[in-house]
Amino acid sequence: MRKLYFLTIMAFLCSGLLKAQFGSCANARPITNGFTEANITTAGTGTAPESWVTNFSSQCLTTTGGQYFGSVFTSTGGDYLFSYTSGNVPGESVSITIQTHTPYQGVAMFTNCTGTSIDGCLAFKYNSSAGTATLTTANLAANQTIYIAVGIWASPNNLNFSVTDFTVTPPSLSVNESDLKSSTNVYPNPVNDVLNISNLKEKTKVFIVDMNGKVVKSEIVSTEGKIDVSHLVSGVYMVNIGTRKEGKSYKIIKK
Repeated sequence: MRKLYFLTIMAFLCSGLLKAQFGSCANARPITNGFTEANITTAGTGTAPESWVTNFSSQCLTTTGGQYFGSVFTSTGGDYLFSYTSGNVPGESVSITIQTHTPYQGVAMFTNCTGTSIDGCLAFKYNSSAGTATLTTANLAANQTIYIAVGIWASPNNLNFSVTDFTVTPPSLSVNESDLKSSTNVYPNPVNDVLNISNLKEKTKVFIVDMNGKVVKSEIVSTEGKIDVSHLVSGVYMVNIGTRKEGKSYKIIKK
């Protein structure tokens, strides 16, 4: 009887460990199309392995104003990390919706994660109160791994959220006209002199960031969506479009 009791306890502990979130990029929790889970929590003690992010992408920080969004990953609160790897055919789109049950939680989608450093910002959302956050990204490369991070700052320090939807849309051979009208895009890419930003509903802050994380241009763009990039040197840049709480990033090539 004592041996059976011991084995039962060990099985329970092991099942908990398999589901636990460990503090490094290598231990991100893999998810696939259709994944959902309710009431994911961390202890909120501010100790490893929860609070593990040491370097957060400046590409998101510049657009969100710094303090609020950066702190959800580099403060003493809990952190949680998912990963998704696309299929063999390029062009997949991914959408994830997270319900935050407590305030001060942020969600971000990244292309790069090494050790305790995350960068290559694709999309982000910060909730100052409980609410939903939907992140999307399109045109993934074949067999590309992306990361979705959830973090919190200020009290309470423990994460409490649910993944209510994770949808992977396969590559499409045609583009629906209504989809084009409802989504923001940047073009041409590569660009020479003038970068166009489509479907802006209002004047919007735009940041252009080089691959070293330096903001090389920032301005408020009108609904016509044109920004002069003729002065930029040739290379790869991230175009961050949005507000302090929400936005999206695009990678462009300057000829």
